[in-house]
Amino acid sequence: MNDDLKNLSDKLDAIQSKERESEAKQATKDNERKEQENGFGAGVELIANMIAGGIVGYGIDYLTGTQPLFTMLFFLIGFGWGLYRVYRIMEKLDNSD
Repeated sequence: MNDDLKNLSDKLDAIQSKERESEAKQATKDNERKEQENGFGAGVELIANMIAGGIVGYGIDYLTGTQPLFTMLFFLIGFGWGLYRVYRIMEKLDNSD
C-alpha cells in the first residue's frame, strides 16, 4: 500500500512539473506576442501620422494652389508627431515592466 501511494505521488509530481513547464512556455509565448503587437502598433502609428499629415497638407495645397509646399510641410509635421507617439508608446512600455 505504501509503495502504491509513493508511485501515485511520483506520478502526480511529474504531471505537476510538466504543467508548470507548459505554463512557463505559454507565458513566454504570450510575452513575445505582446512585444510583437506593440512594435507593430508603433510602426502603424508612425506611418498613419505621416499619411494623415500628407493628406492634410495636400488638401491645403489643393485649396490654396501652393503645390507642394503644405504637402511637404505637413508630411514632415506628421513624421515628427509620429516619432513623438512612438516615443510615448515605448516609454509607456518601459514603465509598465
